[in-house]
Amino acid sequence: MPAVDQAEPAIAYTPYIYPLKGGWRCRPDKQIGTLSVWLALHAGKSSELSPRFVRPLNLIGRTNLRHPWLLSPQGELMKTNFVGQLEAFRATVTCGTVSGAAELLGISQPAVSRAILRLEANLGVTLFDRRKGRLASTREALILFDHVERSFASFDKVREIAAEIRGARTGRLHIAAMPAICAGFLPDVICSFKRDHPDVAITVQVQHSTKVEDWIFSQFIDFGVAEFPLQREGLQSETFCRAPMYLVTRLDHPLAARAVVTPRDVVDEPLITLMPGMVGRRNVDASFLRQGFSKSAALESQNYPLICELVIGGLGVAIVDPFTAVAYRGRGLAMIPFSPMIEFHIGLLQPEHRPLSRAASSFLAVLRKHRMQFLAQLPRAEGMEEFG
Repeated sequence: MPAVDQAEPAIAYTPYIYPLKGGWRCRPDKQIGTLSVWLALHAGKSSELSPRFVRPLNLIGRTNLRHPWLLSPQGELMKTNFVGQLEAFRATVTCGTVSGAAELLGISQPAVSRAILRLEANLGVTLFDRRKGRLASTREALILFDHVERSFASFDKVREIAAEIRGARTGRLHIAAMPAICAGFLPDVICSFKRDHPDVAITVQVQHSTKVEDWIFSQFIDFGVAEFPLQREGLQSETFCRAPMYLVTRLDHPLAARAVVTPRDVVDEPLITLMPGMVGRRNVDASFLRQGFSKSAALESQNYPLICELVIGGLGVAIVDPFTAVAYRGRGLAMIPFSPMIEFHIGLLQPEHRPLSRAASSFLAVLRKHRMQFLAQLPRAEGMEEFG
């Protein structure tokens, strides 16, 4: 049935709908309007349709809504398989071929091709270039794919929750954390937690802080760890850690034996930093400027673990967060207090209006315990404030 355009009334005909064998049927010689079908379906508790559900609904006016409901050749109401079309699209982009998508979904290749063609028609967008029998994803397809992946993550979450309710399993945790705590700290916490909770399934996504905030806001995850200041409102947050950042150098570097270093000591060293605009980069640049120095970066990266690998390679020195510094202290790097102190401030984020599961609460208890142990081992320069 063609979509209703803006020039057509939403309800063009009076549908004749009646219940039959637990479902609804419609005379196949009559067209049916979107809202009429919706009303009919929501009249399911009645043994027969009220006349108010089959009267013309001209009060709706004009609309550009497409019909999500169609009639089968037998006149039965059926929903268009938009989700199935998205599944075919997702599988085709992932596998790179229609044959691979068909094998992944367990359906025929023609069925995949038909689903993609219908999706393109529904969206009004060309998703694949078809040349010499091969498919190549268009730029529009790649943009759409990112949103489809997030949508299916939500679908998967619903299925998992339902399965846990049915099977009374211990639980599942979905966590997102910034790269800094994933080099050593978070894996240690997970190992400790799993010793006492072996049946809890855990999924960890390593994402930059802004992405962690997005996922918390969309309720894709149970909780996350991100750097302050936050970019979004409407999130439940608490401080997880306020601790100093440290200079890291190779063990054979002249600064490795120092008890403390200052911007003056580093001004002539090749400095490896985060990308411009990132919180850690802004804090380091501000620290040098307050001491009267302007320091340019020799190399830039998006995360501290990679920066430490570059320091190990002898390409320079770096000022990094304490979690990454501790993780690399036993891997060929020295960790030296930096003065004046540059604060590394991170928080625990949770979706608003969504209580934590028992598994999530237990995990956070272990996380906080490890935090106290971690802070106690950090090297302190003389006169440095207590960490928290």
